[in-house]
Amino acid sequence: MSASITVVGSIGKDPEIKFFDSGKAFVNFSVAVGSRKKDENGNWVDGDTSWFDCTVYDVQAENFANSLTKGTRVVVTGTQTQRKYTDKDGNERTAYGIRVDEVAVSLRWATVAVSKNAKPEGGSTSGNATQTVAQKPAAPSDDFYNGEPF
Repeated sequence: MSASITVVGSIGKDPEIKFFDSGKAFVNFSVAVGSRKKDENGNWVDGDTSWFDCTVYDVQAENFANSLTKGTRVVVTGTQTQRKYTDKDGNERTAYGIRVDEVAVSLRWATVAVSKNAKPEGGSTSGNATQTVAQKPAAPSDDFYNGEPF
């Protein structure tokens, strides 16, 4: 049984597009999902980070690789996957991933400019757009978000 999942986090490294022998494009990428809260002195403290291995395919993979970079905050939704493996120390581990249906830039700390792909012959451009990201390095302000769940 597979479950739908949505995560919001930051891309772990610059995307690298690859192709199957059939010519179908794909990008494997990781998303870091973490939390921040203020300590008793009012300083921001990073909490635990969870990493999700993600894969995006086809035109969306090409748009992803041409539009996004390491550190960009994204919203990823898709089908949750998991695999078991043995680490270098002989410990059984489980890796969680996402087979991506949709990926978008989070607009919380960035702006985007959308440009549609050229319409292929006999096809539609619906759902195919590139996003140009201008990441803002701003930190959360006290009056906007205090680290508590909504």
